[in-house]
Amino acid sequence: MIRFKRVVEGIPRNSYLRGFNHALKEGFNWSVCGFRHFFYNLKYTNSLIQKRILGNGLTFNEKQLVKTTIKDTIKIIPFSFFIIVPFAEFGLPFVIKLFPNMLPSTFALKSIKERDDNILNKRKIELLEFHSLIQNIISNLKKSDNSDIISGVNSLEKIHLELLEKNKLDQEELGKVISGPIKEEFKLENLDIETLQSISRVMGIPSTRSKLFLILRIRYRILKLKNEDKDILWDGTDQMNKQQLQKALISRFIDRNKKEYSIEEYKKLLMNWVRLSSMKQLPLSLMLWIQATRLISDNIDKL
Repeated sequence: MIRFKRVVEGIPRNSYLRGFNHALKEGFNWSVCGFRHFFYNLKYTNSLIQKRILGNGLTFNEKQLVKTTIKDTIKIIPFSFFIIVPFAEFGLPFVIKLFPNMLPSTFALKSIKERDDNILNKRKIELLEFHSLIQNIISNLKKSDNSDIISGVNSLEKIHLELLEKNKLDQEELGKVISGPIKEEFKLENLDIETLQSISRVMGIPSTRSKLFLILRIRYRILKLKNEDKDILWDGTDQMNKQQLQKALISRFIDRNKKEYSIEEYKKLLMNWVRLSSMKQLPLSLMLWIQATRLISDNIDKL
């Protein structure tokens, strides 16, 4: 019996059949690797669920794995159709192009990473636009007759300058802002619809003209982030690998694409956000404003 490998070896090197064989091998290895990781995650998630049922707590990483595996389990059913049905795999690239979120996380693709990078770059642009809106609000507040408001504006300007020049957050001035009346001006319900829509674009929330509905969706999204931040603050970042850190930074609109960044610098970037998130009196708009100013400081030579 002639082996398939020997048949392939007999095909001329410049033949398209060799390329077809190579594509089949790559597709097979990609599928096997993806399913192997999926079933490993499924097995480990099962033990984590049992652990939780028995009353034991889960770390941030464990909670994220459970959430991801549940999502992957839902996605794996339609995805398996393209693997099981003969020749259906040829339609998979077109389906993934139309529905990129249908791919389980264990089936990594370069195009998915590129999509994530594009999303992050788009949100960075939105964050800079949001920064200019907040700067306009601060400029308008300078006209206030309230001395406490003027004092708060001065504190915000000092924070802004310190972040731009040294990329350091002035905790003393931030404390004055949090304890003063100026923070009320930056609460979601006191912002105009344009600023709220800008926040929604930064956070990847579909925009709407309804101010109330927009506020509810923003609060729901930030509540999810804050709950994650509490877990990170409690567990620390020591158990997080580079991929987990990058994923956390993306969801918090933090640039993590600099090649010179070490894993320790990733941890520092994440903890900077988490500490801000732990300040209950700090409005979301000012959190994003601080993050936007840090982004400007990091890229000031390019602007």
